[in-house]
Amino acid sequence: MALLEVRNLSLEFGGKTVLRDLSFTLDRGEVKVVMGPSGSGKSSLLRCLNLLQKPTGGKILLNGQEITAPGTDVCAVRRQIGFVFQQFGLFKHLDALHNVALAPMKLLQLPRQQALERAERELARVDMQDHGRKYPAQLSGGQQQRVAIARALAMDPKLILFDEPTSALDPELSRDVSVILNKLYLEDVTMLCVTHDAHFAKYVCDKILFLDQGAILAEQLPETLYAQTKDERIRRFFQMAQDT
Repeated sequence: MALLEVRNLSLEFGGKTVLRDLSFTLDRGEVKVVMGPSGSGKSSLLRCLNLLQKPTGGKILLNGQEITAPGTDVCAVRRQIGFVFQQFGLFKHLDALHNVALAPMKLLQLPRQQALERAERELARVDMQDHGRKYPAQLSGGQQQRVAIARALAMDPKLILFDEPTSALDPELSRDVSVILNKLYLEDVTMLCVTHDAHFAKYVCDKILFLDQGAILAEQLPETLYAQTKDERIRRFFQMAQDT
């Protein structure tokens, strides 16, 4: 049984169709990247998966349980699905250690010392063990992103969603984050990641889901999609990505 199963997911917003009958699965330990032109529905898909946006059709199942069913405990679902935002979303008044420890204390009701110990372990996991007492303003963009990843990991989620994890970073910092995500991939962390970065996608994922105008045009291995696609829209997208 797949960890995540999306069946005929649709979303309409403001009279516009944002997602069109999407269906795909994600197995435990698998990493898939969602790519496509701006406005193709990638971020909306993530918001539906984390129940930040209510789909207008279809179903989402996590561990075989339909999380889009009426009466679903949204908070319980979000404890199982981590979300790493594009702009990091760290609390400016908390240092890195306490940014990571906050959710385990508040949502999992862990004792303070236990939550701090967990936060230290997760910061070490993303190579930030020496920066726990620094505040976000004292960290580079890449370091802030790694703290945001550690914060998601600290909840021990079944799945982590990433929304453009490298878009706010320069190429060097982007590579650093790619290394961390590849490390998590080797640790069998299940991830679904939205990105525009073709090089990043090729480095960290099992398969690419390519969206255009809210529909899945392809779901293939990166090397297959890059080199063998016959779809002109996909070919043009990757040609432009490689030129930038």
